Amino acid sequence: MELQEAIRRSTVVAGISVQKPGTQTRQNSIIVVLGANLFLSEEDINAAESFISSSKIVVCQLEIKPETTLAALKLAKKHNDFQNTRKANAEILSGVPVTCIKDTEKAIEILLGKNCKTVIITMGKLGAVFATQGNRKPVHVPATPVTAVDTTGAGDAFIGALSYFLSTRPDMELKEAIRRSTVVAGISVQKPGTQTSFPWRKDLSDDLFK
Repeated sequence: MELQEAIRRSTVVAGISVQKPGTQTRQNSIIVVLGANLFLSEEDINAAESFISSSKIVVCQLEIKPETTLAALKLAKKHNDFQNTRKANAEILSGVPVTCIKDTEKAIEILLGKNCKTVIITMGKLGAVFATQGNRKPVHVPATPVTAVDTTGAGDAFIGALSYFLSTRPDMELKEAIRRSTVVAGISVQKPGTQTSFPWRKDLSDDLFK
């Protein structure tokens, strides 16, 4: 019981190893100790329904129990039309290894077949691919080439930026919101670290906000 209580009180911790400088791909490996995340339950999600129902965007990741994530997605779908998924999650949900654009198109078709209204899959330096129920033909949004120093957190930077554009600019076309989000993600990979690599508003071009 003492160990369980200690875990319940501990926040999630992620240890990240990045390939040494000079390695062409500069890939990273992340070991996550979930801690208190393991205790987040469906009851906790339902208790937050009033908050979720008033939110414009709900972002989920597979760092809590799958059944808890599912409860959050169901509640979000009840009150919102938009959901998104990241590359690793897309592979799990579709069963398709996402290694190239062609694979991504297959994964998107499978996910649309599961009644997702909008599917966006990020592909690192290749940019992102998306499709909707209204237009099931996948659209590739290329990323601007940059020299990557550390790709850790690029997906988080992308989703954070996308959430911002979707919630503040409902008039913006989805393709353009995705393009701008790839720009923010591209900036983040040019510095080491995760949160420390995320750009401040003052560091971003005004063109991103027009």
